[in-house]
Amino acid sequence: MRTKLIIFLTVIFFGLLTSCVLLRDQSSKFTDVRPGIEKEVFIARYGKPLQYNFFNNEEGVFCEELVYKELIFYSFEQRQINSIFFFEDGRLVSQEQVEDWAYREQKMREKELEKVYGGSD
Repeated sequence: MRTKLIIFLTVIFFGLLTSCVLLRDQSSKFTDVRPGIEKEVFIARYGKPLQYNFFNNEEGVFCEELVYKELIFYSFEQRQINSIFFFEDGRLVSQEQVEDWAYREQKMREKELEKVYGGSD
């Protein structure tokens, strides 16, 4: 009887221990990215982006925007975020993370403004 109780408590203990590990917050896979990395090296490390945008900025510098979508767990919730990386002349200059709905909303606003005011030449 005592052996069965010890086995039962051990199973319960390890079950609780592993469930806490599975429910802990998960960070983005892009937390160690540093400015200055070349775009080709970045893509080789993290794979092809979900979305790719490019343009020339006001100074005529070729700029690229790579968007990656991730599912992470935070505060017992699953969240969908977009990690957005900005490259100038093939080198990473900045990055940001936004929840997916915010990014889609921002892009929709930009398209609406472009319809109203026209694109920049």
